[in-house]
Amino acid sequence: MREKISIRYVGPSMHPTFKSGDMLAYTPVLLSELMKGDVIVFMSPQESIQVIHRVAAVEQGNIRTRGDNNSRADPYVLTQADIRGKIVSGTRGKQQLRVYHGTRGRMQAVYHGKTKSLQRGLIIFVKPLYSFLSEHRIISRWTSGRLRVRVAAYERPAGREEYATICGRTVAHRPAGSDEWKIYPPYRMVIDCGALPASEAE
Repeated sequence: MREKISIRYVGPSMHPTFKSGDMLAYTPVLLSELMKGDVIVFMSPQESIQVIHRVAAVEQGNIRTRGDNNSRADPYVLTQADIRGKIVSGTRGKQQLRVYHGTRGRMQAVYHGKTKSLQRGLIIFVKPLYSFLSEHRIISRWTSGRLRVRVAAYERPAGREEYATICGRTVAHRPAGSDEWKIYPPYRMVIDCGALPASEAE
C-alpha cells in the first residue's frame, strides 16, 4: 500500500474538475505507470511550486501536461524527478470528489474543453451587454456588501498570492507583487474591486 499524501489545490487551471480549497490526496508513482488522462502533482521545472495538471502526452519517457481549464499544454516536459505522485481522491468540504484517470480522464478533459468552447461562443453574443453592465456597475452596486467573500493567501517564491472565493467559486486573483485584483468573468458584473480586501501594503 502506497502512502497517501494530502495537498490543497490552488488556482483556476483545473477548474471545474478541482476548485481552490479542494483537498486532494496523491500517492507516489513511477513515470512508467502513467498514461494520458491521469492527474498528477509535480514540481514545475520553471518555478519552485507544485502543480496539479493532467497528463496530455507520454513521449519517449517524458510527460507533457495540461490543465483542464487551459487551452494549451504546459511549455515543458517532465521527467521522473519532477513527478511527486498521482491524485487518487479528493474532497470539497464534506463532498467526495471523483478523480478520473486514463480514458475516462481524457473524456472528462475533452468535455470541459467543449464546455469552455461553448461558453466562448456565447460570450460573443452577450459580451456587449456584459461590458455595459460591468462598466456602469448596474448589478455590482446592489450586490456590493451582500456577498460573503473569502480570501486564501499563499506564499510563493515571487511573493504573496491571493485568491478570492464566493460560495466556493474562485472569482478573483491577486498575483504576487501586485496590488490589483483580477476579477474573472462573469463575476465583473456582480463584484466591485472595492468589495475585495485591500493589499496589506496599503
